[in-house]
Amino acid sequence: MLHTSHRGQTTIDFIVGMSVFLLTIGYVFSFIPGMFVPFDSGSGTNVVVADRSAAHLAEHALGDPGSPAVLNDTCTEAFFDTTTPDPPGCQFDEDASNLDEALGIDPRRSVNVTIRDDGSIHVLDGTRLAAGSSPPPDAEVVVARRVVLLDGDYYLLHVRVW
Repeated sequence: MLHTSHRGQTTIDFIVGMSVFLLTIGYVFSFIPGMFVPFDSGSGTNVVVADRSAAHLAEHALGDPGSPAVLNDTCTEAFFDTTTPDPPGCQFDEDASNLDEALGIDPRRSVNVTIRDDGSIHVLDGTRLAAGSSPPPDAEVVVARRVVLLDGDYYLLHVRVW
C-alpha cells in the first residue's frame, strides 16, 4: 500500500512542468504563423507596387530622368490619351491602355493612375489624366502619391493598387 507522503512528484514539480509545457505551446503557436508570412500576398506587397509605380511614372516614364517629378506635357498627354500614337522621345513603351505592361506589374493586381488638382482629375489639352478602373467599395486600396510639376503648376500623381 502506497502512502501519500512518499509521492514522486511534488506540487512545485507539477507547476514547473506545466509552465514549461505551456510556454513551449505558446511559442509554437506564435512562431508557426510567422513562417508563412513571406508567402502571403497581402497589402504589404501592394504598398511596394504602388510606391514603385508612382516613382517610375514621376521620375522616368512621364518626364526626363534627369529632372525627377517634372513631367513632360506632351508625353504625359500621350500616356493618358490612348487613341493617339506615342510621340518620339517619351520614356515609356506602353501607354495607359495597358497599365500592367506600362508599370510592369502582375495582371492579377488592379491599378488606377490619376493626376489631380485640388481633388479633381486634371485635364490637359482636352485629355483627362486618369487611367484604370475604379476600385470596388470593399477593396483594400493602397495609394502612393507624388507631387509633380506639369505645365508650370504642381499636381498630385496618385497610384492606387488593390
